[in-house]
Amino acid sequence: MSVICQQCSTNIENSEISGRTVYCTCGYVFSVDPSSPFLKTVQKFILHICFFVFLISAGSVFIYYRKVHGKADLDYLVFQARSLFVTPSEGDLLLIGKLCNTSQAYFCAADVFEKLSEMDSKNFIYEANWIMALYNTNDFAQADAVFEKFQQKSYVTYDLLYAKANSHFKRGEKEVALKWYNQTLELNPFHRGSADKVSDILIEQKKYLEAMSFLLRFEAQFGTSPKVFKNKTAFLNRQLSLNDKKAIPEKEMTLTETQNQFYIPVQLKKMQSKQYLIDTGATLLTLNTKDLLKSEVEYKKLGTHTVRTADSVSRVAKVLIPEITIGPWTFENVEAYHCLTCADVIGMNVLSQMKTQIQSEEGIRKMKLIR
Repeated sequence: MSVICQQCSTNIENSEISGRTVYCTCGYVFSVDPSSPFLKTVQKFILHICFFVFLISAGSVFIYYRKVHGKADLDYLVFQARSLFVTPSEGDLLLIGKLCNTSQAYFCAADVFEKLSEMDSKNFIYEANWIMALYNTNDFAQADAVFEKFQQKSYVTYDLLYAKANSHFKRGEKEVALKWYNQTLELNPFHRGSADKVSDILIEQKKYLEAMSFLLRFEAQFGTSPKVFKNKTAFLNRQLSLNDKKAIPEKEMTLTETQNQFYIPVQLKKMQSKQYLIDTGATLLTLNTKDLLKSEVEYKKLGTHTVRTADSVSRVAKVLIPEITIGPWTFENVEAYHCLTCADVIGMNVLSQMKTQIQSEEGIRKMKLIR
């Protein structure tokens, strides 16, 4: 049987071609008998294989993109594609915006919250999130422009001020950054990130005494000093040659009366910080034996003593503690009593090393400690 190729008109001689697919040398493929059930089955099988391979490939690309670029970017990519056909709702945009922020996909967040700000110009939260995202993408020019307009019509939160301060810090504008970090601390006096940056700038400018005073004031608010601040204080001590005590700025701490008593935080090596009662009638610092053992401090034994209180007479052990932190201060070689039933008390051997001032403000008594 002879067949003519429909592409190049070549004669194909083959007595067995009836009911089969013909492949010409020119690459053209055609069927002599397309109604063959066998051929239809084969074609369906090949189509299913191709579709299965396509699904596996698409799934692999999806997993890879999500792993490399994050869920937020991928969801936003799908969202953008969908937006070509369907107008997104405010709820859809907000959901994507939150996801972008959570995943730190800030380019996505900036785009989404800009759209949300256009949809609802009276919602200042959308605009604030837009500004934050712009600062995080280092789009400083647009962020500053939007921030200036925002500042004129709405209350600026401390986290927005901190973002602006960080943007100036990244640009090397340290004096401007210092201004905004201080404004952040005015709104949130306990903002450690701002305090850390302020001290860094002052140290970089070699304003060591100013940096030391700033850190000590900030530490006094917490009662204890974060490790990073302790390292900076140690550095500043060396820079200021603080062997001369007159060069050391005084630390202050103000305590508010609680149930007619004053309490101050105490930290002893590995012991968790605890509130100790300030007792002007106690001779020495007193603590519980269990706390002393838990602290794992290497104390020196000084014998046993009998101590008379208003209620009873107790037998206590006397020790010498090499170092203990009380409020923002560190005391060395402190004598102390301890026993299993002893209460946590700051005695006169510690208080005598500080200036104390008690005053009343609007009916509330406060004690100021200075050392």
